[in-house]
Amino acid sequence: MDYVGFAKLRKHRIHLFCPACGRKMSNMHRDTNDPPNAVLVHIYCLRCSEGCKESPVSFFSARGKRIREAWEGPA
Repeated sequence: MDYVGFAKLRKHRIHLFCPACGRKMSNMHRDTNDPPNAVLVHIYCLRCSEGCKESPVSFFSARGKRIREAWEGPA
């Protein structure tokens, strides 16, 4: 599946999309908790998450299927 507005995905990278402001970030470094088959994650960017205690996180496969959801909160 091609994602409009993103550069071609490189090996060991992931695309990020902010559902709050629509910001797209291509080929970001993966986190150790990212599912290996995820190519896109919906997560708040730094600007939108400032002052926010919880941030919803959704991972998607290359076919656009949601892999899992998680909630990032204060540790």
